[in-house]
Amino acid sequence: MLFFTIIGILAIIIFCKFIYDTYLSENTNKDWEQYKKTNPHEARVIENNKGLDFNTNHILRTDGAYIYVHNATTPYGEKITLTYLLIFNKYNKVFTSCTEKMPSQEAICNTWSEMANFKENDPEVTEYYNNQGEVSFYFNGHGNNKEIYTGSVLKNGLCLTHTSRFYSEMIDSQTNKLRFKGAHFNFLEIN
Repeated sequence: MLFFTIIGILAIIIFCKFIYDTYLSENTNKDWEQYKKTNPHEARVIENNKGLDFNTNHILRTDGAYIYVHNATTPYGEKITLTYLLIFNKYNKVFTSCTEKMPSQEAICNTWSEMANFKENDPEVTEYYNNQGEVSFYFNGHGNNKEIYTGSVLKNGLCLTHTSRFYSEMIDSQTNKLRFKGAHFNFLEIN
């Protein structure tokens, strides 16, 4: 009987400590912010996770396309919808296209067929880097301009940030413009 009493008291103490740490002190939020700074990839995967799959080592898939629909505003104030298409292949190459309308399933399949074995770089194809689920790549534009993508591989998609680096005549130096941050690219498998 004494044994069960001691176990019960220990369980109550542990439960009270959990409640105190989680809700009464701000240690949980501080610890989470610290964790996000030291492990940004794992934190992004956990924050963007739907469900209880906390595996942070997801594979970048090459058997389909990643698609993201982005609502944007032009410099003239017009609302537009852009569809980004990313296709990764087994030769560490990534193809990208950005159109104002959603490509058809057939067009995506045809593009994937062409890019699946593509080994050369061109303006729409470049090499990507995947370091334990953190993916990055960039495309060279005119002059020293670059389109830079960085982010994380999720269970069935990507979470990417897109930045444009270009020369600004107004400030007479290179500058960055954030195009989107934390965009969820959904994966479309191609059979």
